[in-house]
Amino acid sequence: MAFGQDSSNNSFVGKWEVVESFSKGPDQAVSDEYGLSQIFLGGSIDFNSNGNFKIDLKSQEEFAIDLIEMTMGTKWRYNKDLDWIMVGTEEDDYTIIGFQHFIKDKKSYLKIPESGIVLQVKKIK
Repeated sequence: MAFGQDSSNNSFVGKWEVVESFSKGPDQAVSDEYGLSQIFLGGSIDFNSNGNFKIDLKSQEEFAIDLIEMTMGTKWRYNKDLDWIMVGTEEDDYTIIGFQHFIKDKKSYLKIPESGIVLQVKKIK
């Protein structure tokens, strides 16, 4: 993976607080997706060890509310071929949202590959 260590050892399992959000990567904080990336700030993303997934967002933006509703009761699975953490259900083939976990300069990040959004995260549980 271009960014750093891969996720094959499940280093992403746990609850993460979003401490910073970027669009197009941590070196470019301005883009069309910047506003969308901000809905994740202060929220949490939980990849439970039993496979359950939960996202809590503080934003009241429509996309944030929709994302919380769409991911309610979902699971995650790791796709080794893509190096993606896929979120969803068996019925939708885990395609609601995906994340790539990487570490750069001793900081953890979750990238949303379908967009240019990158979240700097801190493990809280």
